[in-house]
Amino acid sequence: MDPYGDDYSEDTSFRTLAIEADKNHLRIAMSDGAGRLLGWGSAELTPEDPTNPAKTESWALSLALQETLGASDEEDFSGVLTARVTAVNRWNEIAAALRALLPHGRVIAEGIPRAALAATTFGEAGVVVVADEGSVALGRCPQGREVTIGGWGATMGDEGSCPWMVRQAFHALTQAADGRSEPTALTSAFLRHFHASNLMALRQRLDTQPLASDALCAAAHLISHVAREGDAAAQAVLAEAGTELGRLAGAALSRLGMTETPALVGRYGQAFTLGEDLLRAFTEEVRRAAPHAQITPTRVPLIIGTLVLALEDMETPITPSVRSRLEAAGADCR
Repeated sequence: MDPYGDDYSEDTSFRTLAIEADKNHLRIAMSDGAGRLLGWGSAELTPEDPTNPAKTESWALSLALQETLGASDEEDFSGVLTARVTAVNRWNEIAAALRALLPHGRVIAEGIPRAALAATTFGEAGVVVVADEGSVALGRCPQGREVTIGGWGATMGDEGSCPWMVRQAFHALTQAADGRSEPTALTSAFLRHFHASNLMALRQRLDTQPLASDALCAAAHLISHVAREGDAAAQAVLAEAGTELGRLAGAALSRLGMTETPALVGRYGQAFTLGEDLLRAFTEEVRRAAPHAQITPTRVPLIIGTLVLALEDMETPITPSVRSRLEAAGADCR
């Protein structure tokens, strides 16, 4: 039965914008109040200009907005009442540039977890674990209460994230070099990747040139490759990461009183692309805490989760028909 009844009328009079940005790309989607995708655009984000921090954001937004408008039947953006920004970083700059371009629309900017949760549950109760340069779980119970687990940063936490896995791999190969553990193919893989002749040369390089988070994320794929070739140390790193990420989800479910329900648990981020060892351990740990949990990747792209948030900002119910249109829009935006 439709909980909204036969007399529920969808409001198609207003427009929403969803903006998603990572370090290199910016994407925009526009919908009406019924969840219909009206336009879609994208642009490259160039490195930050220290002389004008907003320059690249304004340029990319203008380009993507023009493409979005060109793909729609709209004459302008005057009907846009709310815009949501989801970004890895620089979201304050992107939001400021957007406010200048759309002075009449409400602009709300946040990080990835909330959009990832919306891309999993479409506004309903559930938990999502985000694991990329960091790791965090965000959950919402049926009564609307939310909890955040993890997200403490590299120094104090981020267990299961890509940089964390690389640090664990470094531990494995140095222990092997000392004879404290069995030899591992991680050693040769990391030496080749970093163009180092031996571990001492690698150590000296890392001491003088610490790796940025994106470089650590790139190196995490080495662990996946070595694990697929049967290396026990690499497989152990991935399994430990999966367990840690599962613990984030389990803690969120416990705090929300959802361990005995078929709660939806989503996963999002590079870490979850690194192989079955991680996914298996993640699933086992989540099911240990919540045996009936339904584990899934985010069900639509992040940009559609951001559209869900924009519609919620307008107090628009995500009815079955609205959700169906958003899911169809997700297929267009992949």
